Amino acid sequence: MSKIRILNGSFHYPNTNQLVFEGLNLDIEATWKSGIVARNGMGKTTLLKLIHGDLKLTTGDCQKEIETAFFPITFKHSDGVVLELMKKEIGPYVECEQVMAAFLQGEASEEDYYEALNTYLEYDGYEIESKIKKEIHRLNLSDDILSREYETLSGGEQTKIQMVILFLRPQTFVLLDEPTNHLDKEGIEQLSNYLKCKSGFLLVSHHRHFLDACVDHIIALQGHSVVIQQGNYSSYEYDYELKREFELKQRDKIEKDIRRLEEVARDRRNWSNAREKEKIGAGDKGFVSHRAAKMMKRALHVERRIDQQLQEKKELIKHKEHIPYLKITQHQQVSVLYQVSHLNVSYGDKMILRDISFTLEAGERLVIEGPNGSGKTTLIKSLLEQIPYDGMIKRDNRVKVAYVSQFPKYQSGFLRDILQIEQLEEARFRSILGALSCHRDIFLRDLSSFSLGELKKVEMARSLYNPSQVLIWDEPLNGLDILSRKAIEEAILQSEPTMIFIEHDETFI
Repeated sequence: MSKIRILNGSFHYPNTNQLVFEGLNLDIEATWKSGIVARNGMGKTTLLKLIHGDLKLTTGDCQKEIETAFFPITFKHSDGVVLELMKKEIGPYVECEQVMAAFLQGEASEEDYYEALNTYLEYDGYEIESKIKKEIHRLNLSDDILSREYETLSGGEQTKIQMVILFLRPQTFVLLDEPTNHLDKEGIEQLSNYLKCKSGFLLVSHHRHFLDACVDHIIALQGHSVVIQQGNYSSYEYDYELKREFELKQRDKIEKDIRRLEEVARDRRNWSNAREKEKIGAGDKGFVSHRAAKMMKRALHVERRIDQQLQEKKELIKHKEHIPYLKITQHQQVSVLYQVSHLNVSYGDKMILRDISFTLEAGERLVIEGPNGSGKTTLIKSLLEQIPYDGMIKRDNRVKVAYVSQFPKYQSGFLRDILQIEQLEEARFRSILGALSCHRDIFLRDLSSFSLGELKKVEMARSLYNPSQVLIWDEPLNGLDILSRKAIEEAILQSEPTMIFIEHDETFI
C-alpha cells in the first residue's frame, strides 16, 4: 500500500526565524480520506505544500510512493473551452489527439501515430469525455458547461471543475487547501457528497459538518507535534475535549500546589530572617551562631528543594494553553434597529434584490441565505448605505454598527501601526486576539505574512473592540480555524447580540 512519509522534518521560511515544524514525523496511507485541523498560522497549508514539493523541508526527509496533485490548481493557461482544458490537465489526451489527427493529414509518421494511439488507449482516451460528464453530474453541473470558456465560470463552478480534474488523474493523491471557500451552502453539501465517494486525499477545512461528512482520519497539528486519529471530526473533537478537561483539572491542581509551595517558601524565608536577627542580638555569640548555622543550613536545603519543586510545577503548565473567553458587548438603546421596506437594488439592467422588507429588533439574529450571486452581500452593502438602492432603509441614529467584511481591510503593515491609525489600545486588542487563539508573535510579523484566517481575526477584533448595537458580518468565519469559530459561537450564545450575518458554516448557523 502506497504511503506518504515525513521523517524528523523541520521547516522555517527563508529569511525568517519563524519555525513552523520541528521534529515532524508523519505517516499517511494513500487510501485515507484525511482532514487537517489546527489553529490559523500553525502550518496547515505549509504542510500540504511540503508534501506536494512546492516547499522543501529545512531538515529531514519527505518520501512519496504516489504522485500528488494540489488544489487550487495553478493553470499555465486557463483560457479556452472547459472540456479541452480538463482533458489537457487530466492526461495526455489532447496531445495524442493532435498527433493522430496530424497522421490522417499526412503530417505525422506511422510510428508517431501508433505511439500516440497506444498512450491514448492506456489512458482510456475514448472514454474520457463520458467519464468527465459522469463526474460533473455528481457535482450538479450540466453538460453545457463543458462548451463554455473557463474564465466565464463562477468561483464555485471553477472549484467543481478543478475537483473533477484532480480526481480523474490516475494514481494520484489529492491535496485540497480549503476547497469550500467559493461555495455556497448547497455547493458545500454537493462537494461533501462527492468526496464521500472518493479516497486518497488530504484536505484543509474549517467546516465541521463538511469534515464529518467526508473524512475518515483527522491529522491535528498541535504545537510542533502531530496527532493522527481515525474517524471524523466529531470523534476527534470528543476525545480532544475529554483530554482538555483533564488537562484543565490538572492545571488547577498544579496551580494550587504552586501557591502552597510559594507560601511554604515565604514562611521559610521569614523564619530564616528571624533566626538571623536573633543571632545578631544574642549574648552567647558562639552557642547561638553554631545552633543558628545548623538550622540555617537545614533551612537552605529545604528552600532549595521547595524552589526545585516550584520550577517543576511551573514547567508542567508552561506549555498548557490558557485561552481567555471572548466577550461581545452591546449597549441597546432602541428596540427597533432596522426597518426595511420594499428594497430594490439593480446593477445596470439586472435586478439583484426585489421588494425586500423586514424589521430587525434588539436581540434578534438574522441570517441571510441564498445561492452564490443571489445578492446576499448586496443586501448588506445596502444596509450600510455603501451602494444606491430604491425603497426605504430606516436606522436609528443612535445605532452603532460593527461590520466585518468578506475581504480584510488591512493586508500589509504591522498591527501596532494599524492600532495607532484606528486609535485602539494594544492591551485590549491583544486580549481579543488571544480569545481568538492568535499566537502572541502576531504583533512581530507583517500582515503580508498572515494567513487568511489571521487577517480575518484582525477584522473580527476590530469589530468587537468597541460596544455596538448591531453586528453586521459578511462571511466572518471564512478562513477561521475551528477553535476560533467555537469561541465566537460561545460568545454569541452567552451575549445574545443583535446580528445580521452571511455564513455558509451549517454548524455555526
